[in-house]
Amino acid sequence: MPNIYFTQISNLSEARFATSVMAEGIAFCIEKDNDHYVSPTQLKSFQEWLVGSEWIAALSGEPNQDVRDILDYFEIKTALVGNALYRYEQNDVLVSEGNLIKKLSPLQEEKDFHLALKEGHEDVLLFGTKEEEVGMASMDRWLDYFEALEIL
Repeated sequence: MPNIYFTQISNLSEARFATSVMAEGIAFCIEKDNDHYVSPTQLKSFQEWLVGSEWIAALSGEPNQDVRDILDYFEIKTALVGNALYRYEQNDVLVSEGNLIKKLSPLQEEKDFHLALKEGHEDVLLFGTKEEEVGMASMDRWLDYFEALEIL
């Protein structure tokens, strides 16, 4: 069974789906200019609903002080930059070889799912989408992968 991580999760529906399939981690975009931005208010509302998966910050690069404040407030200890996980520590450079935890195999298209299944990838990264309406997130794009893993 691979270690499953999610990123670009910006709504409770997808976040709850991620925890239901026992995701190792859920990455939330906390940089304001990101299309999948999740505000601290939204994160606060997610806290009571999401248990079992590590919270991860999805970042485009080295965090500024505002982002570091959010990481510290929510006690987020891991960041996803590109497809690599890094250990976050206060006042430390984040994106460095010394903080690299591991690289994930991004699964964005159906062909990526099939390749990951065929090659037995150990650490995979799945991508969320923006909800058009509250409560209307679609997890269909993940179902074939999870059915093949016999999770669903």
